[in-house]
Amino acid sequence: MNLFYRGYVIHQDIPSICYTIFSCRPERVELAACGTSREAMRWVDLHAMRWEHSQVCESELAVI
Repeated sequence: MNLFYRGYVIHQDIPSICYTIFSCRPERVELAACGTSREAMRWVDLHAMRWEHSQVCESELAVI
């Protein structure tokens, strides 16, 4: 089963034991593995916030 969460795919390898996180389209690169779907969602939340923050900073630096 696949969970689509904030543009990422959380693939259920073994139910309640192993979930693999894949990046956003178009590449869908394997990013991490977690023990539960909740841990996988937390991982996405943490890394998605970092990614969005770094994009904002880069665009602000380009404007200055």
